[in-house]
Amino acid sequence: MVVFSDGRIVTRPSNLNPENLSGDAEERLVEKLLSAWVSDVGFVVDRLARLNASASGQWSGRLDTLKIGIVGHSLGGATAAQFCHDDPRARVGVDLDGKLWGSVVRDGISQPFMFLLEDVHGAGASDSVGRQIIGDVESFYDRLPAQTRLGFSVRGANHFSFTDSLLERNPLVLGVMRMTGVLGLEPRRGLEITAESVRRFLDVHLKGAPAGSLQELLNKYPELQPLHANR
Repeated sequence: MVVFSDGRIVTRPSNLNPENLSGDAEERLVEKLLSAWVSDVGFVVDRLARLNASASGQWSGRLDTLKIGIVGHSLGGATAAQFCHDDPRARVGVDLDGKLWGSVVRDGISQPFMFLLEDVHGAGASDSVGRQIIGDVESFYDRLPAQTRLGFSVRGANHFSFTDSLLERNPLVLGVMRMTGVLGLEPRRGLEITAESVRRFLDVHLKGAPAGSLQELLNKYPELQPLHANR
């Protein structure tokens, strides 16, 4: 839903929701959305650069446009990877449980990049589609520069464990999700793991923090499973 300044409300029709589609129709729509989202990110970066370069204004000279990182969840994660591919201003990227789409899948990237995925042994990853997504991510991950890549799946996590949406769910619904194995990770724990992992990765590659701080994540969060250990 989008609410414009004049009060108009525009909602998304079902035929433009990729979750309602499959096969070629889904792929065509997702590729169109991915292109739009990547363009949107580029527009924002352009605007920030202009604000930073302006002679006056509250942002004049206050933004370090040489240290840009992009983080996204789901299709936003695919957008993060594709933007790193398309725009060298992206110095680092993070994909939170997003299936990869676009030319980045074929071409790869050279920037530091991190994946944080749902439980690769959980209910959401047990079907053929889930296994294919994980296989594609791991294939892409293997082609990233070994010194600057990081990849974890999170034991007990599902696709929404990386956002605050689970905090809005009815406790009874969460209870059913736990009983059926859809969710094995307490929602606030999922947010804590996500926030800490993303912050440390960006600090290492944008602020020069010690790389050893990333290894400390495994000691602090036993739920984290390195991607390379899954094969």
